[in-house]
Amino acid sequence: MPEVDVLCADVDHAECVAWDPAGRLVFGTESGEIHAFDVNRCTRSKIAAVDGFVLGIAVDGDGDVHACIWDSRSVLRCPSEGGTAVIESQGAEDFPFRTPNHLAFHPDGSLYVSDSGSSWEAQDGAILRIAPTGETTVVSLK
Repeated sequence: MPEVDVLCADVDHAECVAWDPAGRLVFGTESGEIHAFDVNRCTRSKIAAVDGFVLGIAVDGDGDVHACIWDSRSVLRCPSEGGTAVIESQGAEDFPFRTPNHLAFHPDGSLYVSDSGSSWEAQDGAILRIAPTGETTVVSLK
């Protein structure tokens, strides 16, 4: 069996990880914190404290962290070196986020967000696109 090293202990339910342009491992927590872990120095720093459980995260080319927040049903943008997180989207005008869950950038700068829906039984999930202009549209429904 391969050897496994613990890089960063004492983490409150890390839900997602991503690399930032500085080579740090970025992750969010259930308690609403976003951290960066420098794997070479074995040091952790807090990028932001947000109001809610952090689900998926993605990091853009500038190092800003975009995070799905379960409690507020929103996607937040957090500056890479700390500062105030701002709401980037709460969903499309005719389709507010129910459970924004994971995100990924398209090469054109659009941010695609999976929405897991209101419940397993409802099967009402979707994929939304946040354009570089900030406009959010539904790309795919069940």
